[in-house]
Amino acid sequence: MKMDYMKPNPILSLLFAVYLVFTGHPAFSQKVLNEQETQWVIEAKSNLEKAYSDPALPEQERLQMIARSARTLKEYGQPPEPLTGESPLRRLMENNYEAQKGEFLNLNNLINELNKGVFQRKMKLINEMQIDNISEQIKFIVPGFAPVSLTKDLVSTIFEVDISGFSGGQRTAIQEMKKKFAALAKAEKTIGNLEAIKKIEKEAAVKLDKDREEVIILEGKMKKTYEDAAAGTSTFKGYENAKLNLKNNGNNSYGQIISPLVGTWVFTAPGFYVTHRYNMDGTSSFRVNKKQNDFRYEVSGNEITYRYPDGKTKVMYFLIEGNQLFYTSKKGKKEGHPLTRQ
Repeated sequence: MKMDYMKPNPILSLLFAVYLVFTGHPAFSQKVLNEQETQWVIEAKSNLEKAYSDPALPEQERLQMIARSARTLKEYGQPPEPLTGESPLRRLMENNYEAQKGEFLNLNNLINELNKGVFQRKMKLINEMQIDNISEQIKFIVPGFAPVSLTKDLVSTIFEVDISGFSGGQRTAIQEMKKKFAALAKAEKTIGNLEAIKKIEKEAAVKLDKDREEVIILEGKMKKTYEDAAAGTSTFKGYENAKLNLKNNGNNSYGQIISPLVGTWVFTAPGFYVTHRYNMDGTSSFRVNKKQNDFRYEVSGNEITYRYPDGKTKVMYFLIEGNQLFYTSKKGKKEGHPLTRQ
């Protein structure tokens, strides 16, 4: 049997479209935020990321940033970004704790090896030892052993060597340290103070363990602050699921950086903890164990230009694969170890 299908009624279609408009349903297109509104949303996302990860923020300021950001995202129809699971801040504390333990265990082993055995064996270890001076960090490398990265103050305490005049690249000063080690070995004296290690390790472990306990309590406050702020806020009419007005993948007209590079990246090895943080506002910081350097940066494609406080600049290149960040040559060849997104 042949069936007759009803033809679309243009009047009914028009009435339905009018109904969708006046009831707030997106009949034809999704709202796009203007540039100022987009700027506010970007700042809210950046502040949330900072609040969830920056250990230097006072608690009241941290919670205020979370509440303000939660309200902004809700008002402009953006997906919520509450804290779920462990915060980047807690992972930072845990990594600091593990790095501290690894640093001193490796240092303990290193000193034991430098003090163990006959004179010829001690001298062989001292001669094979590489000592790199990087900013405020001194890195000891002995073939067959994990590298140990220590602050200058800690090296002075443990090895009783005055290194106040050391600076990056001063190989003469590094060789003087090796000469002192050799002199101690010849005099059959101890190289390094194990008791000082134990005391410093205990004090640092107690402090870091307390930090870990406090950050768990703080996480509960951060989650509740976000929930309360979002629950007490309504989305502006017509802004449901609004899209951001992003002109490109680099800097927008307000100087905010929109790039997959933005975030916190971490590399860990025994006694060595590195974080690279890139913020949307163009600021960044590199941290090696407890030493941190801050600078501004700009992104163009896979090229990063760093601008240091002294006015100097440096260009590096990067590649992101999954949750890993690689620094590369200009031609894209990977260099060094990857960092992992937190």
